Amino acid sequence: MRAWGERPSWPGAVVTAGLVTPTGPSPFLVSPLGVSAQQVPVDITQLVSARGAWALRGGMQFFKTLDPIVLFGGVSYEYAFPVEQSGINFRPGWRINYNAGVSFALSERSTLGFTFIGNYTAALQANRINYRTTASEAAILRLSLVQRVLPNMWVEPSLGMGLVSESPNFQIGLGLRYRF
Repeated sequence: MRAWGERPSWPGAVVTAGLVTPTGPSPFLVSPLGVSAQQVPVDITQLVSARGAWALRGGMQFFKTLDPIVLFGGVSYEYAFPVEQSGINFRPGWRINYNAGVSFALSERSTLGFTFIGNYTAALQANRINYRTTASEAAILRLSLVQRVLPNMWVEPSLGMGLVSESPNFQIGLGLRYRF
């Protein structure tokens, strides 16, 4: 939702809201012996970015046009709801997401974008035990090409490259945007 429009000396802003669903395999391991401070109840062999819990996200994105370039950046906060699995109460850490980038208009229909995307996730808790080793910070450099295919529809193929060990090495994406 647009908070305010862009002005000659002031950037525009958009308020964002989102819902994260617990898709994919559960990232939590449950030992038959229970949980202790020495155990880390997260399956590090699962190379998935699944949170394993429902979460709500809210944030703000800022943008400034300097034709043919658009500068943008933003931040959001994500709260993950607790999950109970095999009698253990898992509380995934809160997450701060941030991004900054630049887009360059190649034509009326095509835009090339470079974006830095990062997040910090606080440590996981299981039965009120805080696991410091589960706190993480991921960072990705993303290259995208936005192509307008209809007056209100865009297709966006992208390639992301991980910048730190907690990030995937590569991510390939295909986005579809539609303006109502």
